[in-house]
Amino acid sequence: MKRLLLVAYHYPPDPSVGAQRWARMVPILREHGWTADVVTAAADGQGTLPAGSEPEGSGGFGRVFRVPQPVLALERLERAAWILYDLARRTFSGAADGRTESGLHTVDAESPTDLADRVSLPHRGSSRSEVRWRLTTPRGWGRVFWTWLGRARFRAWGRMAISAVVETSRLRRYHAVVVTSPPHWVQEIGREYAVSCGIPFVMDLRDPWSTTEALLEPVASPLWLRLARADEMRCVRDAAAVLANTENAAEALAAEHPGAVGKIWVVPNGWDGAATESAEVVPPRPRRPFTVSYVGTLYFDRSPRSLFRGLACAIRKTGASPATLRLEIMGRIENGSADQIAAMASQEGVEDFLFIHPPGSRADARALMDRSALLVSLPWAHTLAVPAKIYEYMTFGAWLLVLERAGTAPARMLDGSSALVVDPDDVAGIAEVLRQCYTSYSRGERPTPLAAAGRFSRREAVATLATALDRAVS
Repeated sequence: MKRLLLVAYHYPPDPSVGAQRWARMVPILREHGWTADVVTAAADGQGTLPAGSEPEGSGGFGRVFRVPQPVLALERLERAAWILYDLARRTFSGAADGRTESGLHTVDAESPTDLADRVSLPHRGSSRSEVRWRLTTPRGWGRVFWTWLGRARFRAWGRMAISAVVETSRLRRYHAVVVTSPPHWVQEIGREYAVSCGIPFVMDLRDPWSTTEALLEPVASPLWLRLARADEMRCVRDAAAVLANTENAAEALAAEHPGAVGKIWVVPNGWDGAATESAEVVPPRPRRPFTVSYVGTLYFDRSPRSLFRGLACAIRKTGASPATLRLEIMGRIENGSADQIAAMASQEGVEDFLFIHPPGSRADARALMDRSALLVSLPWAHTLAVPAKIYEYMTFGAWLLVLERAGTAPARMLDGSSALVVDPDDVAGIAEVLRQCYTSYSRGERPTPLAAAGRFSRREAVATLATALDRAVS
């Protein structure tokens, strides 16, 4: 049995989507002759686990080391400054009741600094074309500072993580070191360790790095892109294999690093099964009314307006009523509020058909998807990545409507499948898909889960991963 050291800052019990990628792949890898020790960030209140412990989430096949995130001295000073600044701003602006400004949200938990409970910042992304040097404003200098600080923090954690492994694994031999990111800045530390030990280094990029299409607003600085390119060049140069999760991301990497073409592998995410490929596939069941659902976060770039317009057109053509057709949305809304989404629906004439649910548990989300006849993936600005929710949708007995432009990663992946991919600006096309599905449903027809065809499974992706690892060590 070959053993790899997996450096994964995000790993269960971390609830983030990125944490699930390797947590789901590690158990399947054992079928291909690989097991793994994992070093990850400690959750609040956890320390480094002793050698040999196998907590829940390890897959029972290796050890998990949980290493706390160190706090840098400059970071402590920065936090204190922000607390004082925020207090002064609230006091002198009359906002002493603690309410944030309209349209402002706390910065994402995976942002470079741990400001989420300390200061309000615009929660939005900046595309590459919008990233400029703006060193004549405090915000411009702030972006430079947060970029540098974020890189320093994650590199410091990476060094602590590697040290924790070295201290407890002196007699354990690893055949490869895999670093999965984001945070991307940990990749360089993993590379240094692998090179020093003379063992293969494997990069796993859950999201693009230097080829990223957007940055969180607090770090939207050209400095981030320059540091990313420099670090990525060193890592790609020394990597035995580079893993991308879509064809589009792999092609972008190859264009950026032509010399690495032969070692770039596409290892996508996938729908998950248990003992058999179809173990978690939810069979279609009779249900009324015809329910169209979107489950997931409404980010700043995922507007439902085109869906509302297409739905209004389909309603006119079919004569559907709120008793026979409904649209349900469940999840966190980051590009506005539930009231604003409802107002948008009212503008398009579908307010009586819309039901908005607050974020619920995983069981709540699955219950909604289970009673849905059609599941929708809304458009987003990223052409190199596939929304994780699409893979989950595949396991339900519902039609899958994906609003994406031709050539994007989701559209390319689903080409040739039964998924209904429509350009988000094609309102007539959206309306026609909804009309056809509604009519078929009214006749008693039920769709087959996309996963039933066996494509796009996690097991399929792990087979490619195992081949990449075997070639890396050979």
